Amino acid sequence: MRMRYVSNAGIILETEGKSIGVDCFCKDENGIYYDVAANVKEELLEAVASGRLNTLIFTHEHSDHFSPEYVKEAFEKNRDIKIYGNQAVLTNLSAYGIPKENLIKLCSSQKMEFGDIKVQAIRTAHDGEQYADIEHFTLLINIGRKSIVVTGDANPQKELFEQICQWSQNMDWLLAPFPYVGLSTARKAMKGALDIRHIFVLHQPRKEADVQGWIANTKKVCEQAKDGLPAPVFPEMPGEYYFL
Repeated sequence: MRMRYVSNAGIILETEGKSIGVDCFCKDENGIYYDVAANVKEELLEAVASGRLNTLIFTHEHSDHFSPEYVKEAFEKNRDIKIYGNQAVLTNLSAYGIPKENLIKLCSSQKMEFGDIKVQAIRTAHDGEQYADIEHFTLLINIGRKSIVVTGDANPQKELFEQICQWSQNMDWLLAPFPYVGLSTARKAMKGALDIRHIFVLHQPRKEADVQGWIANTKKVCEQAKDGLPAPVFPEMPGEYYFL
């Protein structure tokens, strides 16, 4: 089994005969975070057309996670594709002409199975008080014996990790934005609640947009930390594969 990092917070999870995409088609309207690159998008559309990638899940509707325009392209490649998201995501896609039979609304504690990939969605608070009204989901994923959490933009506070802990304390992979490993409060909350083997850093700004040095500062925090959390993987460029 393997994972492909394809955009800002976008990944593809692959097992034999089944792939699902999470936040994989995006187009950041602010130009800060990585969109799905044109060549990678074409490869994903080919996978959709062949049926290898026939499930898309979106944690919420923000443009750095979700592009209805790109999802419509995927639908045109395979009209049997299934798309999961909150009501705002589904409303956007309906406006683009995608029929309701292709759209499935995420609900809190919803459980889904895609071959060997089992996914549970839990409702979580989006980071930032200005986004308090966003219907946001974190994904708890089992692939074989591997346990994976995709946080989306969930607020990295004690309450989130307590929610995850109800599912499992032991985690093979945490896929999360860089503040999770760059903020001492988030690190302390994670360490206190969870046993994490690997951390994969998502939501990194484009190098040319990182004028405040967010990533360099985050890496420095990780290098100096003595709290026992694993050294994170910082992917350099969307398109790369990683074995789970």
